[in-house]
Amino acid sequence: MILVIDANIIFNAILKPISLFAVIKLNFDSYFILIVPEFLKQEIKKNSVKLNKISGLNEETLDEVIELIFSRIHFYPDEAV
Repeated sequence: MILVIDANIIFNAILKPISLFAVIKLNFDSYFILIVPEFLKQEIKKNSVKLNKISGLNEETLDEVIELIFSRIHFYPDEAV
């Protein structure tokens, strides 16, 4: 099943790595293909300082969480939006 994920869900997954997103992706990875628009990467980078402050994670750990989440989803081109 293909699911288009809202940016708020990705932000929530970054702030709370143990979230519904994490549970779905880790336990049902073979059932779901998660897709988001490419521009989400820029939104995450633009808000990285705020994410760092809210999450309480250091910059290195936050980057690792973001990379892990990004590795589990598929990005589609902005032109398709």
